[in-house]
Amino acid sequence: MSAFPTLTSRYSVEDYEEMLAFDPASRTQMESGHIRTSPSCTYVPQAWRVRLGLLSEGDKKSIREFEREMKLGSGSFLWSNPVTGDSLTVRFKDTCKYRMQGSRLFWEVEYVVEEV
Repeated sequence: MSAFPTLTSRYSVEDYEEMLAFDPASRTQMESGHIRTSPSCTYVPQAWRVRLGLLSEGDKKSIREFEREMKLGSGSFLWSNPVTGDSLTVRFKDTCKYRMQGSRLFWEVEYVVEEV
């Protein structure tokens, strides 16, 4: 199994969020106007949104190549949570976003992964 690229620069975690990957509720509008809800599944995976800053051009390229290799959400990989250090099997939930930080020396990368 592939692993998220090891970054060579001393990056900073600019933003970090934990959330459920989706809302499992199935909603049905009743004739009376009430809404009936029930769970559509028994397990809801967790998801994480991470924004890393102060990345080198090489680290940005490594993440971009890895994103293409995984074909976004098609492939799963080992990911080390940058805040807790936990190792998890995840997949990309959306495309990575790359932004230049200040000068042309550093990059910022934002990505969302979900538990497999």
